[in-house]
Amino acid sequence: MKDFANFIAEDKDPNEYDNEGEMAKGLLRTVMSAAEDLMNLLDDEDNLPEWAQGKITKAVDYLDSVRDYMNSEAQDDLDEQFQLAFKDV
Repeated sequence: MKDFANFIAEDKDPNEYDNEGEMAKGLLRTVMSAAEDLMNLLDDEDNLPEWAQGKITKAVDYLDSVRDYMNSEAQDDLDEQFQLAFKDV
């Protein structure tokens, strides 16, 4: 079984990634379009089947998880830049 440190090291392997940002943006455009369509189709009083509610809940959870990860990575980068900028002060 992999330990957490090895899992994180694999997660950040720079050789593994190749223009995923472009791919992710394309997928997110589809998500935005689907969400907009659903917002227009639904009325506040509508009832949805449980499977549909579950799919929407999962989609929100997955997107929130990725957003939290990306925000954390960005903050880590800013913290590192700040430490380097004031290293000799």
